[in-house]
Amino acid sequence: MKRHNKGNSASGVFLALLITALFLGLSVAQVFAGESMVEVYDLDDLDGFAVSVAGVMSPAVVQAMTTQGVPEDIIVTAKAIADDSFSAGELQSRIREALMMGLTDEHVGNILAWRKTALGNLLNEAENQHNSATYYDDLRAYSTSSELYSVSDARRLMVTELYSSMSAIEQSVEMIVNANYAMALATAITNGEDTPDEKTMRKVYEGIAESRDQIMIGVRGRMLVTGLYVYRTISDEDLASYMDFNMTEAGARYNQILFSTVDRWLFDSTKRFGFRFGQALRKINAQQPA
Repeated sequence: MKRHNKGNSASGVFLALLITALFLGLSVAQVFAGESMVEVYDLDDLDGFAVSVAGVMSPAVVQAMTTQGVPEDIIVTAKAIADDSFSAGELQSRIREALMMGLTDEHVGNILAWRKTALGNLLNEAENQHNSATYYDDLRAYSTSSELYSVSDARRLMVTELYSSMSAIEQSVEMIVNANYAMALATAITNGEDTPDEKTMRKVYEGIAESRDQIMIGVRGRMLVTGLYVYRTISDEDLASYMDFNMTEAGARYNQILFSTVDRWLFDSTKRFGFRFGQALRKINAQQPA
């Protein structure tokens, strides 16, 4: 959070925070703890993270339907519903609330101390490359370059282990499982079940989830390429330090909160999309000539 350096401005900020704390029944320490959490949120660009996670779902729905030869008007309908159902704004709010509730002041202090080191800054710059307008073109070019194929097995293993320490691979697998579940739910509703039985849908979900191992293989391969590109300027020693931080109490708790929050948001958003899309398909089918 940016502050003016002049004394009067600083006093004004403190006074405003104090008044807010008294009004809300909070201690000044709690207010500043909240400020620190916002700083962690901003340093890690979690707004951008939420946008990127939410942004995957709608194109995934469109791609799946296009591959299956679904009519264009149905795809347009599905995309509109997916854009609304998988809300980045909702995910951002959930992440902020979960971090505020789930991290102690000590956790936040340790995370900030790490993020503000020279290595922490370097890693943040590397991980925020997705904000670049040329990021996806550059990643695509890297995926077919000789540089990728010259990477050692040890480095490949290290990047895979790093993503595992952040639950990034597991999260990507859950996104694919949930996308498949959304389509199964939509199919059930299209076929006339306004409120599919929860036990039945849970069995459908578990059936889809049985393919996790196969999904994991594909995801691990794609994420390996991404990780090798994103961290290409980070040394093995520095990546090892990053993994060590992720295994600390603060680092592990932070990543666990992010994973569980995204997972719950995905499941809720998937159900919302499935119900709405299924109902839309029923209306479209009802309008078709017999």
